[in-house]
Amino acid sequence: MNAIALSMKKQLKLAFQRAGLYETALDIRRLMDPESRKYRDTTRYQTVLQGVPVQFSAEGKYSNAYFFPRYADGRLHEKNVTEMLVEALRGASCFVDVGTNLGWYTCIAATQMPRGTVYGFEMDDLNFQLLCRNVELNGCRNAELFHLAVSDGPGIVTYERRGTRPSSFFRMQTRRSGARSSNLVSVEAAALDDLFFDGSKVPPDVMKIDVEGAEMSVLKGMQRILREFRPKLFLEVHPAVLQHFGSSTPEILAFLIDHDYSVCEIQDIREQDLAPRLKPLDYGAVVAKNNMLYAVPE
Repeated sequence: MNAIALSMKKQLKLAFQRAGLYETALDIRRLMDPESRKYRDTTRYQTVLQGVPVQFSAEGKYSNAYFFPRYADGRLHEKNVTEMLVEALRGASCFVDVGTNLGWYTCIAATQMPRGTVYGFEMDDLNFQLLCRNVELNGCRNAELFHLAVSDGPGIVTYERRGTRPSSFFRMQTRRSGARSSNLVSVEAAALDDLFFDGSKVPPDVMKIDVEGAEMSVLKGMQRILREFRPKLFLEVHPAVLQHFGSSTPEILAFLIDHDYSVCEIQDIREQDLAPRLKPLDYGAVVAKNNMLYAVPE
């Protein structure tokens, strides 16, 4: 899809959202799609990783559309990231998932390391309900969940919710966001350093961060973790949204490299038939589109 078509698609989506018609439009599109109709009554998604089954609820419209038809027959969400994460968890004691959405990586980590500890952070209450449901389905007693926004310090943050369903695209508000007050939701925020140095939590070995543009806020709030615990990081960057937070991918790269991390961009993260490829990144590199970075301590 070229840039003009992509821009028009985004504008059309925004117009439908502001008119309160976006969810209805999605329902109509799925109703007209034969493949989507085929899975409309499917209530579970299940796959197996390294011989370990993991399952997710597909009971609501959002969850059903999230998994079907694109992940039917056990296909994986962000396959190359998922497989790299499973490998990174070998020998790990603690995984931290910041921005869990419905809990894909939280549940995978908890089932892959049943004797380990998993902490999941999600700021949206609707997503948090799905997260709790999926953790319960998998019997993940080693997962501790927090309805909390992760930022660079304590306080209250807001985000905009358009519609009545969960979403993977909620992001914290900035002065540039310009959301209508009637659509804003408030939630408590905290910095990871404050949470992990109170003596009550297991130090993280592996972390996944997906916060829709607020990446630098999370990183600034976990500098002591980076210095003292040295976890491996899976960090999704959102170049077009970062500018609303006064940040950029070169700033993120410089921050990580200055903390003695090597950073790569994971290529083809959504391809089902390609093995993971890593593109090394250095100071000043630009990531053109939303993608997952993999950062490891030197």
